[in-house]
Formats: sequence, C-alpha cells, structure tokens
Amino acid sequence: MCPQLPHAGASDCTPPEISNAGLAFAYSVLLTSALGAVATVQDLPLGPPTGTAETFVFQNPGFAYTVDGYGGNYPTLSLIRGRTYVFNFTAVTSGHPIALRLSDGNTSSVPGAQGNDSVNGVYGLGATVTYTVPSDAPNSIVYQCRYHSSMIGTINIVAETITSNTINDSYIVEDNGDIYVWDGTSWYSAGQIVGPQGLTGWTGSQGYTGSLGYTGSEGYTGSLGYSGSLGYSGSKGFTGSIGFSGSRGYTGSQGYTGSEGYTGSEGFTGSAGYSGSRGYTGSLGYTGSEGYTCLLYTSPSPRDRQKSRMPSSA
Repeated sequence: MCPQLPHAGASDCTPPEISNAGLAFAYSVLLTSALGAVATVQDLPLGPPTGTAETFVFQNPGFAYTVDGYGGNYPTLSLIRGRTYVFNFTAVTSGHPIALRLSDGNTSSVPGAQGNDSVNGVYGLGATVTYTVPSDAPNSIVYQCRYHSSMIGTINIVAETITSNTINDSYIVEDNGDIYVWDGTSWYSAGQIVGPQGLTGWTGSQGYTGSLGYTGSEGYTGSLGYSGSLGYSGSKGFTGSIGFSGSRGYTGSQGYTGSEGYTGSEGFTGSAGYSGSRGYTGSLGYTGSEGYTCLLYTSPSPRDRQKSRMPSSA
C-alpha cells in the first residue's frame, strides 16, 4: 500500500529501488493513480533536494585519498549547482593537508567554500569544509594535497536534470521519508510520508540478574570526640522554716476493768490403764556397810506448836 499524498488518493503499488549511480543516492519511486508517469532515473534530480546537504567523508591511507562509499583512490565526485555539500577532512593527516581548488595548483579562493584553505589545505580535528555550489561555478574543480600535487581528484559540477518530467511525478527520499513532486517547473516538498503506527512488539524475556558483587570491607570507625566540660550547678535555694506544731490534746481517763469470770470445775481424770508385768530384776549387788547416822533433835517453834493444836479441816 502506497502512502497517500495531501492532494491525491493512493493505490496499491510496489515501489522499486532506483539508484543514481553518479552520486550513489537511492530513492523509492512513489506510484499512485492520481500522479503522473513514473519517474525514471534520468528524470530524477542527481542529488538530495535543495536544503539537504550530502557529506563526503575522506580518508587518508598513506599517499592517497579515499571517500567513504566510493571505490578506489581519488574517486571522481559530482555536485549540482545550487546545492550544499559538506567535506569531512578530519581523518586527513598533517603530512597531507587537503584543499579544494579551482584547478590543479590554483591557490585562488574557491567561491562558496567555507572553512577551505586553498593555499595551505586543512586536516585533522575540526577540518570540515561546507561548499554551496554557485550557479556560475566552473564545470569542475579539484581536491589536492598541499605538499604532493599528484595526490589529486576531480569534482564535476553539473546542472540539475529536469527534462522529460511530467507534472505530479514524485519520489521519496529514503533517509527521511520526505516526498517530492514535480509541478512542471521544480520539485516541491509534499511533506513527510508517515505510515500508520505498527503494532506494539512483544516484550522480550527478562535478562538474567547478574551475581551480587562482593561487599567491600567496612571502613574504620573514627575516634570519639571529646566530651565538653560539665556546666556549673546552680546554688541550692533556701529551705523554708518549719511551722509550729499544735498543742497536744488531753488523754481521756481509763475505763474500769470488768470482774474476772468464774473458772469452770475440772473434769474427772480417767482410770489408769493396767501396767504390764514387770520383768525380772537382776540380782542386787552387795551394799556396802551403812555409815552411822547422827540424830539431831530440834524443838518446835511456838508457831509450829500453835498449828499443831488447830483442828483438821478434813
């Protein structure tokens, strides 16, 4: 399905790849039912549309110059009048400074070339020349080494081919998707062709988690700082005077002690149990002779005699 132009409908088509061999530009040709005839190689412009700068990246292997995307040493380049080009000379060495010149050995300034040094050449970091080709530029110029005149290449300058185009012929620039349409006089930009957004792609599987790195050794603990001096304690306040104790009250009189109760009669004592038979007593040892007893007679006192005369209470 071809993209739709702002002013035309679209039809199914298979856009072929068309290559401009002279400048190595590739274009996709847009075919639509509303547009004119399909543009051919010779009908297409020889370079990108006005305002788009092509860059030539130079290399410097030994005693030679090469250009990325072109074969061999000292390739011939083709430029279109009115277009802007960038020459990247940062890979050129100090032994072979390179210059754009109007012709072999011509050190005159090249009109439209910014950053160029036709006399001494340029090289290395920042060596970039921007060349906007004047409409009255010569049919060719050269790039040449300052020190070695044999290190030289040709740059052809041509007019943009606009013959045999039919109104509404168109092409798409692959690099940015811009479509250009022939209006009978020039190619004009019809905008960028942007197709519908595609479906969201699948989410890839999660990668493996790397192993945990080693934990570094623990750093030293810094020394403990000094403790500040203890502040002074404030003076102790005065203790207030103790208040007077009140007078002690009188102690009341002690009450009378009640009479002691009667003691109950003592209960009967039970009869004594029978005593078991007594075992035999061993023979008694001999008793020594008894000493003489001295009899002492004491006469009773008058009190004792008085007691002996009282009748018995029994």
